[in-house]
Amino acid sequence: MIHEHHHERIHFLGDSQELYPIQTRWNGYKRAISDAKLTPQESLDCCSEEIVFERVSRLLEGKNAPTAFFCGNNMVSRGLVRSLRRLGVGVPGDVAAVGFDDLELADLLIPALTVVRQPMEELGATAACVLFELLDTSYEEWPAKGGRTTLKVELVVRQSCGC
Repeated sequence: MIHEHHHERIHFLGDSQELYPIQTRWNGYKRAISDAKLTPQESLDCCSEEIVFERVSRLLEGKNAPTAFFCGNNMVSRGLVRSLRRLGVGVPGDVAAVGFDDLELADLLIPALTVVRQPMEELGATAACVLFELLDTSYEEWPAKGGRTTLKVELVVRQSCGC
């Protein structure tokens, strides 16, 4: 969105910043925005569709309204899509939208939602392997601190970003 479509006001919508996935996505967003010499904008308390609607309504009425939204998860993406429809805001004509997680049926929305897709099958298999390894060891042998596994995500470009 930054380079391809030249957006300069991309607003991050996420639910609880206490959640590790939202923290990491927010940090990735901030890094990309900062690398482009832009100012991060966020709403990190969007824990219901009604709150998403309130935030989006207020933001779009403002003087420096966002030209694009990046959503931290499916729940927020769903809330954004419904809010923009309710407000009569065109996507991607008025604002662009990108979600995270590839919400089911995202490709059937009009316009189809651009998303960052996680490898859900690999995520589940990796989690199961870690769990089974722990179950095969005694509690005394468990590591004092958990490990970290990073899986690659995929950008699925659809029409909502303006492509």
